[in-house]
Amino acid sequence: MIDVHAHVLPAPLLAHGGLAELDGRTLPDFPPVLADVTERLRQMDACGIDRQVVSPWIELAPDGLDAGRADRHLRRVNDALAEVVSRYPDRLVGMAMVPQHAGGPAAQELQRAVTELGMCGSLLTTSGVGLSLADREMEPFWSTAEALSAVLMPHPRNPVDVARTRHEHIGDLVGTPVEGTLAIAGLLRAGVLHRHPELRVCVVHGGGALPVLAGRIEALWGLSGAEGGARPAEMIGRLYFDTLTHDDRALAFLAELVGTERLLLGSDFPFATGDPAARQRVERLWADRREPREAVLGGTLERLLRQVRHRG
Repeated sequence: MIDVHAHVLPAPLLAHGGLAELDGRTLPDFPPVLADVTERLRQMDACGIDRQVVSPWIELAPDGLDAGRADRHLRRVNDALAEVVSRYPDRLVGMAMVPQHAGGPAAQELQRAVTELGMCGSLLTTSGVGLSLADREMEPFWSTAEALSAVLMPHPRNPVDVARTRHEHIGDLVGTPVEGTLAIAGLLRAGVLHRHPELRVCVVHGGGALPVLAGRIEALWGLSGAEGGARPAEMIGRLYFDTLTHDDRALAFLAELVGTERLLLGSDFPFATGDPAARQRVERLWADRREPREAVLGGTLERLLRQVRHRG
C-alpha cells in the first residue's frame, strides 16, 4: 500500500543549517514526526502503509526569496530529502520541490531531481510563490515533466482569499481545497493539459471542488471564451486524484466521476487535517471488489512510479 500524499521536513536541513536561506521568515510549529523518520515508519506500520511518497513540507517553499536564493534553497531541500530517502529506499519515495519563478529553472531542477536524485516528480505550489502554473513561461517545465513521465502534485500553501478565510475561520475547511481547485481550473483553461496530454498530475484533497464543478465547467466552457482543443471532461479524465475526501460518499462520487483507476491513496500525513484512516476508507468502500481496491491502495501508483524515466 502506497500513500501518495505525505510530507516531510528533511532532518539534514535542521542539522546542516540548510534553512538559512529562509532567514527573516519564522516557520510555524510542526508535528515532530515531520522530521523524525523512525516515528514516521512506526506510524506507517500502525496504519498499514508500506510506502510513502514524501514531498517537502509546503512551508519550505521559497516565499519572498529572489530567483538565485530560491534556486539554492530548493537544491538544498531536495538534496536533504534525497539523503533521507536513500536510507529507507523500500519505505520512502522522494518528490522534489522546484523553483517556479521561471519555467527553465523549474525544468532543470525537475530533471536533476529525477535523473540524479532518483525522485518521482515534483510538488508544485499553486500560488504565492513565483509564476502562476497556467503562465505560458512554465511551458519548459511541463515539457520536461511529460518527457520524464514525472508525477506532479499541485498543492495549496495558503487558502484562497487568505484574509477572509482567516477572519471567518474557514481556511482549511473551505479555502485550501478551493485554492487547489482554482489552480487546476486555471491549467484546464490555459490548455496545459491539452498541449501536454501525457502529464501525470495528481490533484490533492480529493480534487477539492473540482468533482462537483466538473459538469458546470464543461457546460459553460464556450462562455468562458475557450476555443478549440480538448474539452474539460476529457482533460479532467486525464488527471489523478488522491482519496483525501474525509467522507465515504464523497470518495464514492469521485470514483464514479473519474473511475477507480484514477484514484491514489492519500492521507496528508502527518497533519491533523489529513486522514489517518485513509486505507480503511478505501477497504470499506471496495470491500467486495478486489481489483479497484488494490488499484487505489497502490497498484496504479506503483505503475506510475515504475514509468518515471530516471535515466535521461
